[in-house]
Order: sequence, then C-alpha cells, then structure tokens
Amino acid sequence: MEQTLRRQFAADGIDHTRVTFERFADARYVGQGYELRIAISDRPLNKGNVQHMVDAFHRQHEAEYGHCFVSSPIELVNIRITGIGPTQKIQHLVPPTGRSLHVARNSPLARLLMAPRLFSNRIA
Repeated sequence: MEQTLRRQFAADGIDHTRVTFERFADARYVGQGYELRIAISDRPLNKGNVQHMVDAFHRQHEAEYGHCFVSSPIELVNIRITGIGPTQKIQHLVPPTGRSLHVARNSPLARLLMAPRLFSNRIA
C-alpha cells in the first residue's frame, strides 16, 4: 500500500522527502460489532510490535468505554495507511462565461475539477 502511495505522490510531482505516512488498524474484541482505530508502527511485525498494538487497543477501549478485557482475543478488521504530502495552493480560477459548453468543459478549471484522483486504490 505504501509503495502505491509513493508512486502516486511521485506522479503528482510531490517531493518524496516531504511525504509522511500514518498507519492505523481497526481492531475489536472477537465477536464485537464495532471497531476502535489504533495507530500502528511502520516497522515489520514481530512479537513486540503486536503486543504494543494489543496494549494500545486495551488502553483505547478503556478510554472510550471505561473498561477493557485484557484476557479476550482481539482481531484486526482493517489496516489503513494515509499518505500526507504538501501541495501547491490552488490559484483562483475564473470560470469561462459566454462561450460554448465544449470550451467550458476544456477550461483549466474543468480539467482540474474532473481530473481522476486515487481514493482507496480506486479511481474516483
């Protein structure tokens, strides 16, 4: 997932040294119908990292609901990564007036608004 985001940032001309990533897991006690989002490490998974995620989940559950179940098993429902990179400020664009629909559809403003964007590995 991270490599896909890195390629997209590069394609968008964003300096890779200014890009940061945030990683999260949606976790819950087995059998629950709701999840809590916890931050996770970018390091490879090992016993210590997994234990840190479990401890973070219990702390989050305690903070949200006033209790936790330390002996209950936990499952990860989703793993998420968010890439954050600076972009240039969008200049004020004036929509064209008094011309044809074809000219309006091909204006800089229309191209900006209709450009494909990547959301959750799908073109929107």
